[in-house]
Amino acid sequence: MDLASLKMYRLKYKLPQPFSIATHTWTHLETILVQLHYDHFIGIGEAAPFALSTGETYDYVVSQLQKFKSYAINPNDDAPHVFYKFLQDNVNSFHATAALDSAFHDLLGKLQNKPVYELFGNERNLSLNTLTIPVLGLKETKEFALSLLQHHPQVQLIKIKLNNDKINPEIARVIKDVFAENVAYVIDPNQSFNDSHQAIEVLKEIQSILRTVIAIEQPVEKHDYQGLFDIKSQFDGVDIYADESMVGMDGLEKLIRMKAVNGVNIKIQKAGGIWKARLLAQRAHEAGLKVMVGSMMEGPLSVAAGIHFAASMPNVAFTDLDSDLFIFQDLKEPIFTQSPYIQGMRIPFKKPGLGIEVNESVLKHLALQKVLIYEEL
Repeated sequence: MDLASLKMYRLKYKLPQPFSIATHTWTHLETILVQLHYDHFIGIGEAAPFALSTGETYDYVVSQLQKFKSYAINPNDDAPHVFYKFLQDNVNSFHATAALDSAFHDLLGKLQNKPVYELFGNERNLSLNTLTIPVLGLKETKEFALSLLQHHPQVQLIKIKLNNDKINPEIARVIKDVFAENVAYVIDPNQSFNDSHQAIEVLKEIQSILRTVIAIEQPVEKHDYQGLFDIKSQFDGVDIYADESMVGMDGLEKLIRMKAVNGVNIKIQKAGGIWKARLLAQRAHEAGLKVMVGSMMEGPLSVAAGIHFAASMPNVAFTDLDSDLFIFQDLKEPIFTQSPYIQGMRIPFKKPGLGIEVNESVLKHLALQKVLIYEEL
């Protein structure tokens, strides 16, 4: 009987420009690509370590993935929930589990000749996707917004990153001037406000400028559940979402008990893969919470897993899956196929698995030219 074997690769690439949020600035994409080989099929996934969010360093995630090489998996015998239970018992890493779980779903889709979202039913649920404007100065914000509109004129939902800065209202005005009146906005301070009173004051002003704000993400520190509740009570028609506060099922249950938010941000990398993300989304739905599907600084494989997860669920309000749209935009030859962005939505491929193909010959060529790092681990 054939058993699945694991290969893994380091990918590091300098971003076209730094990407900043209130708490961090990325200058590079650095991920681990994993391949599960079974017969002549290959399931692919991606780990995108972000220690500030999960406490897991790149080297730690690699060490957890290395452990998996000693285990034997048969995808014809192991259902996704069985495989996820195996990962829970043997791999102590959100990111490593996310990569392996996504690769397993990709492999299973290829074996069954189905896109991943169809593994959970035939219905494909689509929702609007945000395009994100990072923390920048006024001039740079306008330039970024204009470039974004030029590359993606069909955009319908913009996400604005904020920090605790007095120019936030001016940032909002600059952005509002660029986009059409029908564009809606998500505001994401990434915990940057000191308390709920400051957050309410600033966010009310920004709301009055933008007018079409539909959601606010994590305005205060992740343990400030009362602050989240207080902010929620001051905004009618604007949903407050937990992001940094949303840590696993325990974090979700506390948010539910505290009635702190209207919705939660579920990320493949933080959840530990598609299977666990679906469990979280189902529990949120039972509790009457909305769901957004988010991402961190992730490549096309992890983003594709998020797109298929979102498409498999009926209760996703919107998605925030856009990092892959700009990371490799300077390259003349594509190294990954890219999930479509059409009419403001991320569309999952109908091809078997995640639908993402990796052009290893281009990757190896670019590595030789020192444009990026691509090496087997």
